[in-house]
Amino acid sequence: MKNILILVLFTLLTVSCQSPPPDKVGGPCEYKKEPFTMIVTEIRSTENNTYDVLLNNDTSLEDMLDIPSLDDNFLKENDIKEGKTLTGTKEYIIKGTCTPIIYTFDSKFVFP
Repeated sequence: MKNILILVLFTLLTVSCQSPPPDKVGGPCEYKKEPFTMIVTEIRSTENNTYDVLLNNDTSLEDMLDIPSLDDNFLKENDIKEGKTLTGTKEYIIKGTCTPIIYTFDSKFVFP
């Protein structure tokens, strides 16, 4: 009986000392959709023959595509130049802890 009491006390102490579980990340999530139209305002040359493609909403195309950089081949294959209009759908999260913003472009990009 004494051993059982010690075991129960030990179990209670170890369970009560554990840290709480982390906040749940992921779904289910809900998004609000809205159309977007953005214009390429500037293309800046960077290191290693890559480019930053800046848009009129103060973000970059590579951030919207979630890729590290854009090269000459990408710009040529997709006819990316200053003044080009890009359209699509922006989904931003209204419930849950999933990806906060998702951009879907009307035209599909070619990644050579």
